[in-house]
Amino acid sequence: MPPTLSTSAPGADAATTPGALTLASSSKNALSSVSRADLSSDHLFGGLFGILFLVAVIWALIQVVQSGETPRRKALWIALIVFFPGLGLICFLLFGPGRPEF
Repeated sequence: MPPTLSTSAPGADAATTPGALTLASSSKNALSSVSRADLSSDHLFGGLFGILFLVAVIWALIQVVQSGETPRRKALWIALIVFFPGLGLICFLLFGPGRPEF
């Protein structure tokens, strides 16, 4: 029987006692083993996409800071990119400093 932390009387069965906390002491603990599914291409693609997205956001922030915009407009662009990175990056690429006027 695995070790238990129980809020009930000593000697009571943890499986039938409400409120009992059971510690996992199995050798196949989820934290100690890595399955092949964890290393699938879906996870690797997601991680690569995340890194590229982070690089694009940092690039956009640097472009805003180095632009000739007024401090107020810079602050608005930075806030948009930081608080709404996906939308902010798309708006920056379409309408940001140095982009042609529509």
